[in-house]
Amino acid sequence: MKHLLFILFLVTLSLIGTSYTKFCSPVQTPFDKLLMRFDPQFNTAVEGYFVSDNTFRVTYSYDPAIEIGSEKKVFEYGPFGSRCEMYEMGSSVNANLIGVKNIRLLFLYKDRSKNGKLVTPIFHGEGVSVLNHKTVTFDHYISIDKAPFTQKYRLSTALTSVRNVLQQKNLKTPLKWESKLIK
Repeated sequence: MKHLLFILFLVTLSLIGTSYTKFCSPVQTPFDKLLMRFDPQFNTAVEGYFVSDNTFRVTYSYDPAIEIGSEKKVFEYGPFGSRCEMYEMGSSVNANLIGVKNIRLLFLYKDRSKNGKLVTPIFHGEGVSVLNHKTVTFDHYISIDKAPFTQKYRLSTALTSVRNVLQQKNLKTPLKWESKLIK
């Protein structure tokens, strides 16, 4: 009987541990959903480009506290590790995203983006692309019809529409995202 109780105890612990791990696993929120939840009391954004793998030069700011022309380190904030602990960790982008020709828009936590730091949600350290100062694009994997595999889509919308959301202007019309299968 003691042996059976011990096995039952181990099974219970493993079930609790498995569900705890699933609960703690961070999930990447697509940029369009992140933008829908934008709250100027808690969030802000900047446009600019990476001058190194973790330093961003600001060319347009939605927050007067973040100066245009400033260079700031980029961090991501979210649940890292296996214990659901919230951390700020330095971000690092691919070399192909560095340079003045690669304009990006970073979605930021307002209260954490201070003292020379720009702090994004987890998985958003590289921001989204701003093409020709007209279009915001990002790639997202989407599972169609509960298929066991996902397909890569590129979503895009006008930069002016995104700026309206970030500046809280003309919010009556919802953003229209164009979606294109790329993989």
